[in-house]
Amino acid sequence: MSRSLSSIMSNESYREAVIETLCKGVGNTALDDVVKAPVGIRRVLEHVVENRLDLFEGEDFEGKLYGDDEETAYLILPSVRKAWASFFVYPPALFSGKKLELFQLLFDADEFVEYLAETLPKVKSSLSSFEKLDRTAETLSLIVANYVAGKVEQARLSKDPASDIRDAKLRRLNSNI
Repeated sequence: MSRSLSSIMSNESYREAVIETLCKGVGNTALDDVVKAPVGIRRVLEHVVENRLDLFEGEDFEGKLYGDDEETAYLILPSVRKAWASFFVYPPALFSGKKLELFQLLFDADEFVEYLAETLPKVKSSLSSFEKLDRTAETLSLIVANYVAGKVEQARLSKDPASDIRDAKLRRLNSNI
C-alpha cells in the first residue's frame, strides 16, 4: 500500500535526511554555499515540506504513475530541486546581466509546486508506450522543463528588464518564502 508524501515526511529524521541529500550539490558542498540565489534550496525544500505537501494528497498522487517505476511521492521533492537548479545552478546560457537576474527572480517555489500538482494528473500515463524508460521520472522532468521554458520565454520577451526585476523583487517581499 502506498503512503502519501505528508505521511512519509512526518518522520522528522527521514525528512531531514531527504532534505540534506537534496541539498548536496557540486562535490560535497551544499548548493546554498555555492549558488547565490535569493532563496536557497534548503529553505525552498523546507517550505514545501512544511507548507505545500497538502497539494499532493489524494488518489492522483498515490502509488505509481506506471507499474514498475518509483512511487510518485518520492519524486516530488527531487522535482522541486531540479526546477530550482534550472534557475540558479544551470540557468540557460542565453541569459546574462539583467535578463539572467530577471529569469532567476521569476522562480517561485509556491507557483512551481502548484503547477506540478495541477499538471501531473493531466499527463498521467502519457509515456506508457516507452516501457524501457523510468517513465515517472521522465514525466516529472518534462513538467519541470515546461515550467522552466515558460519562465525563459517570460524573461526573453521582457521589454524592460529593470522594471520587471523591481516588480519581481516586490513580489518576493510579499511571498511566503
